[in-house]
Order: sequence, then structure tokens, then C-alpha cells
Amino acid sequence: MDNMAGRGRARAIRAHIVLKGPGGSLASGRPVSAANVRDYAADPSVRGRVRSILEQHGFSVVRVAPFSIAVEGPRALFERVFRKKLRRMRPEASGELFWSWSEPPEIPAELSDAVDTVVFPQPVQPLP
Repeated sequence: MDNMAGRGRARAIRAHIVLKGPGGSLASGRPVSAANVRDYAADPSVRGRVRSILEQHGFSVVRVAPFSIAVEGPRALFERVFRKKLRRMRPEASGELFWSWSEPPEIPAELSDAVDTVVFPQPVQPLP
């Protein structure tokens, strides 16, 4: 996906807003097991509040799940809301382009209690 369509319109970029549950977030790097996975799920009321704020900022919400919210929006929107630049990456293994932050995003104050980070889908390699 490119950030500009052929006619000059901004194209949507998809990202996952990683939510915090009572035990933290899945992006924390702490071990997750069947015994503690529920600790990482955000409460439905928190998910609803985060969704509303993201929509107010101009994002299109694609999916709301216990651990993250999938959103779409143009590059400029991500860079304005999360105050960091996006860049295109091309891993040697796949050669497919994907979006990444130039440095970790700044989570807006109204989301900082409920959002850990923002990540972008990356190409995956098929198993041999």
C-alpha cells in the first residue's frame, strides 16, 4: 500500500492500536499463557472509549478486539496524532513493503492509560 493514490488522494494505512489490560499489554514482552491471557484484555468500556477517541481523531475503526483495535487512516493522520514520522521498510526476506515508525510513537494523553503502542502489519514468510 502506498501513501498516495494515483489521483493525489491519500490511501489508507492499517494499524493495530495495542491496548493495555490489567496485566499490561501483549507488546510488553512478558510471557503470556492460558492462565494469564485474560489479564491482558482491555475491559469492554475501555475499548469503547478508545474507539470513540480514535474516531474523533479521524481514524476508521476496522475491528475492535480484547487486545487491540484495528484502524485505518492516511499517513498524515498517523503522523499528526502520534507525533512521529512513518517510513516504508522492505525486509530482504520477503521484499514486500510495510509501514514502520521512525521512532516509537507518542500516545496522546487521552489514550495513554489504555493504549500501549501502535503497530503495523508486516509481511510474513510462508513456511518451507
